[in-house]
Amino acid sequence: MAKKQSKKAVTLESVAGMVQRGFDEVHTSFDIMENRFEGVEKRFDNVDKRLDGVDERLRTVEAKLDRALYTSISNLEARVKRLEEKAGIRK
Repeated sequence: MAKKQSKKAVTLESVAGMVQRGFDEVHTSFDIMENRFEGVEKRFDNVDKRLDGVDERLRTVEAKLDRALYTSISNLEARVKRLEEKAGIRK
């Protein structure tokens, strides 16, 4: 025996309701994605701030290394000059 399916009459109002529910679901999905994107933007902003801090610290380290290298080279040049003078190579 075959089952009888109840047939509902499809009206313009029921189709409009289905379409409206579909749009509501899409709107909800977009809201969820927008919230996620806002979270990602905040995280990128935080990363950007941290990188700015790293850049500043790197510039500080580079400046200190440059000064240390210059000081070391200057000290070595002075020592070599004294040694050359004592050895009679330079006057």
